[in-house]
Amino acid sequence: MNTVIENATIITMTDEKSVFQGDICINGSKITYIGPKAPQSCYPAEVIDAKGFVAMPSFVNAHTHAAMVFMRNYKDQEKDLHSWLKQIWILEDKLFDSDIHIASDLAIAEMIKSGTTTFADMYFSQWKTCQSAVEAGVRADIGLTLFGDLEETKNRIKNRLPKILKYTDSNLITSSIAPHSIYTLSIDSFKYAAECAKDMGLQLHTHISETKKEYDDCVSSFGTSPIRLLEKNKFFTVNSILAHGVHIMQDEYPILKDAPTTIIHCPSSNSKLASGIARIKLLKEAGIKLGLGTDGASSNNNLNMLKEMNLACMIASATTQDSQALRPYEVLQMATINGAKALGLSDKIGTLEVGKKADLLLIDMKGVNNTPTNNIYSALIYSTNTEDIKHVFCNGKPLMKNRRLQTIDEEKIKKKANVAWEALLRR
Repeated sequence: MNTVIENATIITMTDEKSVFQGDICINGSKITYIGPKAPQSCYPAEVIDAKGFVAMPSFVNAHTHAAMVFMRNYKDQEKDLHSWLKQIWILEDKLFDSDIHIASDLAIAEMIKSGTTTFADMYFSQWKTCQSAVEAGVRADIGLTLFGDLEETKNRIKNRLPKILKYTDSNLITSSIAPHSIYTLSIDSFKYAAECAKDMGLQLHTHISETKKEYDDCVSSFGTSPIRLLEKNKFFTVNSILAHGVHIMQDEYPILKDAPTTIIHCPSSNSKLASGIARIKLLKEAGIKLGLGTDGASSNNNLNMLKEMNLACMIASATTQDSQALRPYEVLQMATINGAKALGLSDKIGTLEVGKKADLLLIDMKGVNNTPTNNIYSALIYSTNTEDIKHVFCNGKPLMKNRRLQTIDEEKIKKKANVAWEALLRR
């Protein structure tokens, strides 16, 4: 049966002026009508009266580590990224596949409840995160995480990548190759990863220029910056997403402008771990493609894209003393269509258009926090809470109705997560 959403304030994200009152018809996985009044051909249908609601594309979390929800609020006393990582890696060495499955379920539940239906991930036992995503009905680009020398990289691509690729038969899963960083992986491994990605038609996903230490160590070891090191080793011959980009220098901007790559801004994580903040205004003005991500819940400590958008705008204004440094519509673009473009999914998601997949949110704007709604984009970024997100659809399927998850048993997964976490701490 069709679903018809009636009387909504529709934000298509095709352009800033495309906001209107109307109806949306969903048939199967796709949007078959969007306009002022659904035709009779859309009925019979399940009807949702969305008067007082905003209908908009659901969010794309373009960089995260879903299963790190287990380490939420853990080792928060560490002073910076590198000292924090040393503590986290000790625990991560003890993870089982079953831990990854449970933690991924928990993370996806949190993402759905905060409006995210697509995420780009890199972590361990990635096939279990694939399984969780398919079971929950969300989209995911799952990266094969690479660490170590060239031999280890070749072994991981040979033995682990097929476990991920088998899930790409689902129309919800895509895959990428994810060399972790220049400080955890040999440069030969980066080069090999790029070659494999190009040969296999996959994209790349890595952390880059996240801290001043990473930048300085790279210059000391290789005589050049992280961005120029990747360029030298053919990384930018392949579509890629680059997480963080805090310490990218302005003379590197032309490389990134012309490359098939997107910088994924992670303001919460970069603030919390004292890494600094990407210069979004300058990157934007240079024509560099920008997306948005939460990073993992251990360094955030949540997976809430609404919070990420709010913080991104606030910090951009504060650090530049320019209230228009990152406008609300622009950050919504980063969290929707720009993220979809970064993951190669913009033909399917990221905007509300006939023929695209029905990945969308219904946000209740009738609460005291959004009354009056003088500017719809400002309201979404500065006033709206996750509790206002009432309905979430992905691929035409309802994943949340009136704040109740439909594909994940929330109470059950919380109990399983607590048991698994306690077991992990005892190992």
